[in-house]
Amino acid sequence: MADDTPTVAQAKQELIRAIHESPPEYVEPVLDALIAAVRAEHAHALAESVKLQAHYAALLNMHDGGQRMVFPTVEAWLERLKSRKGQPPSLEPWSPTAGRFRKGISDG
Repeated sequence: MADDTPTVAQAKQELIRAIHESPPEYVEPVLDALIAAVRAEHAHALAESVKLQAHYAALLNMHDGGQRMVFPTVEAWLERLKSRKGQPPSLEPWSPTAGRFRKGISDG
């Protein structure tokens, strides 16, 4: 049995063709829905990433007595990111006596 599944390039070309052949009032809601779906996926992925960061930071802090930041929410992580804007992380190497990996990334 032949696989009739289109490639990504073929699907993209089909979508472009359909957009060009459709009136804007039909296309805009579809594009809005696609954008909303992608944003929702990204928000979910970021939330899961922050959960993992918090989990591993807490585990490592328990293991070596470090002081890694643990972000309870995506909003807390975003606020920290905003406060660090324009400030590159420190390039100090990890030190077993410091209890943290890189100062600028883990503890600010």
